[in-house]
Amino acid sequence: MPAQLVETYGVGASVDLGVKATLNVPLSGDIHAIIVDAAGVLLPEVAIEPDRAWAGSYFANFRTKPSLPLGRHQGRLEVHLCQDAGCGTPHPGSPWYLPYDFQIIPDTNLTPLTRWAQVPDWETFQGNAAHTGYVPVTLDASRFSPRWRWTVPEDSGGVSSLTVANGLIYLSSPIRYSTVARPRVFALRESDNGKQWQFDFSAHEINPPAVSGGKVYAATSGHNTTFMWSFDAATGAQLSKAAFASQWERYYAPTIEGGVVYTNGGSYGGMYAFGFADGVQRWFQSLPQYDEWTPAVDAKYAYAYTGSKLSALDKTTGAVAFTLGDTSPGQGGSMFGAPVIGSSGSVVVVSGGKVLSFNPASRAKNWSLEGMYSGNPAIANGVIYVTHIEPYRLEARSEATGALLWSWAPVRRDEGALYGSWGQASEVLVTDNLVFVSTSRRVYAIDLATHAPVWSYWEPGSLALSANGVLYVQGTNRLGAVNLK
Repeated sequence: MPAQLVETYGVGASVDLGVKATLNVPLSGDIHAIIVDAAGVLLPEVAIEPDRAWAGSYFANFRTKPSLPLGRHQGRLEVHLCQDAGCGTPHPGSPWYLPYDFQIIPDTNLTPLTRWAQVPDWETFQGNAAHTGYVPVTLDASRFSPRWRWTVPEDSGGVSSLTVANGLIYLSSPIRYSTVARPRVFALRESDNGKQWQFDFSAHEINPPAVSGGKVYAATSGHNTTFMWSFDAATGAQLSKAAFASQWERYYAPTIEGGVVYTNGGSYGGMYAFGFADGVQRWFQSLPQYDEWTPAVDAKYAYAYTGSKLSALDKTTGAVAFTLGDTSPGQGGSMFGAPVIGSSGSVVVVSGGKVLSFNPASRAKNWSLEGMYSGNPAIANGVIYVTHIEPYRLEARSEATGALLWSWAPVRRDEGALYGSWGQASEVLVTDNLVFVSTSRRVYAIDLATHAPVWSYWEPGSLALSANGVLYVQGTNRLGAVNLK
């Protein structure tokens, strides 16, 4: 059992807590555990179960009340082990005491926003056209503070992954989890989460948006309602609408690079390119039929990983320049990710539990790792940061060889991978000195030098980092903003 429970979190939140206790001496008879909370800091539902892997150990899971007021809450919980469910016959030595120290802090701190010099906007899935999840900045965790917390409107049916540019956050509200939700794209102000604009669609599905150069691009999909739309990023005014083929697929945010908008699409799978200036289709290339991915784009090619094959398409014509990996088309389905272009120009993919690295220059595979990997990795300065889900851990590996450099895992046994609305483990975000990762319980900032957590946020979620120094932690029905400077 830990010596003390210590938590810091925002007012109104309810934090999940877990405790493991191991008995020093064996107990005879039945064992029933009860936690007594005299101060009333916990919700009444407390789950206690034995550790099947270690005799004499028990796990207790409980949550704090969301009604706890601001300030410090100190006390202790009584842990009783008894021979009967009503605890009429306690075991020798029972009860034990577990001190706690909960600090409830304000969840609103609307400091003035100032843009980092030389830090790009978070324009698409994993931030940029290479999908690296990398932001070139050094952070001081002692300066982090909650900025605000926003609850998704009830008629939104949740929200997609977000993008951020010029002080505005762009999200879409798909309808996949609701029969009453309205598909729409809307913009929130970074400063105070106030709504800047929204656009409503009469379509089956609205997919995540991308933003660049004062425009927002997003695709609706279904069958006859599949279009690539563009809007004025500041006002939400519709600028263009181009039809393309689809068969009830879902898409990640488009990838915008060099005056072109690239997206997954096609009735039987493929990639489209649209002109950024006018929204008009430039080309289409048929590919194996998989959805829920977005291209990665470098100076020459637009890359797609579909099934188990990497395809490199000429950016100008859409012609397939080369393919690497399995030549069979596969069975179709959803990819739940995107290729990542590394520091050395390699293309890294996480798919089917594997990590694969390809070399476009030599048109060969660099290396591959077997395991249970999931979620899009982050890449910075020659290092890949990727999550292994069973058992859960964050790994730092050499981009050149795939060799393990170091790893980190949460302490709690039941703290595993966070699975988002896109069917994969949460993505990784990295800066010059910290790597951010979300488990199923909370978000951690891991120091790249010590490999230890230096900060955590009390809720899990997908991650994005704006050029104004605000970290976003996005759940299905809420969005937390954290000042990082």
